[in-house]
Amino acid sequence: MATPATSLQDAQAWFRFARERKRSQLEAWSGVGDWVSQISHLVHMLQRERGASNIWLCSGGQLFARERAFCVTETDQRAAQFRAAPVPLAAAGSLLSWHMACALWQLEQLPALRARILAREIEPGEAMESFNLAIRHLLDLVPEASESVDEASLARALTALYSFMQGKEL
Repeated sequence: MATPATSLQDAQAWFRFARERKRSQLEAWSGVGDWVSQISHLVHMLQRERGASNIWLCSGGQLFARERAFCVTETDQRAAQFRAAPVPLAAAGSLLSWHMACALWQLEQLPALRARILAREIEPGEAMESFNLAIRHLLDLVPEASESVDEASLARALTALYSFMQGKEL
């Protein structure tokens, strides 16, 4: 967005410019918040699928079969929503781009992991580590996206959400 085309002394033009600039920043920050919310929901579903898969594996396929199948469906839906959500361009630095590539790569590995789980060709610890890796890469996106926000209240909210997600994972 360019500065007002009128003279530098035209206060009205500067007020309009400031209002337009603030509006565009709020829209960008809203996009960051929506995107981080998508990540949060996806991480939660991956955590549920990880737990259900581990119980299923540890029980020799006797427990949590229905829950595991439900979690797979829910995770896939959340992953599709995450992929469809626009990445906030204000936050798209090189490090965020790298983390995004790693996160998407891990999501692409889920079908193979699930096939190994279903065939019980994987140990519970190895399955858990695969889910952990996908979750870790998704969590790495949050602080990078937060870097683009200079509104204190939103930055605090994103930091709190990140801390909550990280604490839940630990």
